[in-house]
Amino acid sequence: MNARTIFVFLVFFASWELISRSLGNPIFPPPSKVFLALFDLMLPRNLGFLSAPVESGKLVPSLLNTLERVLMGFSLGSLAGFSLGILNFRFESLEKTIDPIVKILHPIPGVSWIPISFLAFGESDLAVVFPVVIATFFPMLVNTTSGMKSVEEDLILAARNLGAKGIRFYSHVLIPATLPFVISGLRISWSYSWRTSIAAEMVLSLAKGGGLGMLHLTSMYHLDVASAMAIMLTIGVTGMVLDHLVLGYLERRTLEKWEG
Repeated sequence: MNARTIFVFLVFFASWELISRSLGNPIFPPPSKVFLALFDLMLPRNLGFLSAPVESGKLVPSLLNTLERVLMGFSLGSLAGFSLGILNFRFESLEKTIDPIVKILHPIPGVSWIPISFLAFGESDLAVVFPVVIATFFPMLVNTTSGMKSVEEDLILAARNLGAKGIRFYSHVLIPATLPFVISGLRISWSYSWRTSIAAEMVLSLAKGGGLGMLHLTSMYHLDVASAMAIMLTIGVTGMVLDHLVLGYLERRTLEKWEG
């Protein structure tokens, strides 16, 4: 984080603090109160220093529950989309067959599958995992298929002439050449899957902890706006960190390798 970014954040939070205190509106708490609520959410209930008896100490367990579900759905959806993208390249007739179905289902948001998921899986973790899989699957499928098609024909012919075939052709030629598209698909899929998991947790009442989504909704039920905004901040920061530090790092390394 450079000096300019730090300066922008300082100006943003200072402006927020001044505007909130000048308005004096309880539904627009200042950041000082939001950060106090954030600490209270992380501390055990008997150590909390704000009036949040329901949510105190639940932030970390809720975050871990959310991460467990979203990473499971993200992994399954990414693997399925990537695998089908390879099959589309291998069997052109397969792509032509499923392309109309993909074009119909791709624009449907992952959150639209939540009611169906609830009817299928009830109040279980799978009710969250399933719409996350759907939200992840289609961007990965589309990006992988596009990446496979973008590989230069000369590269494919050269590899074939040198004897590359079967698994060796895919692992040493085609997949490495497609990696920039795959990483891009992963980043797009991650943003969709993260938002879908939070929305699913807000809608579903889960037996094994509601996660950040349910914690956020509970805070709003108790009119604890500061805690709700602290949870929103946690959602945003967690999603950003995993995207930029993990997927962003993979993308930068991939581009550096190919540009080098």
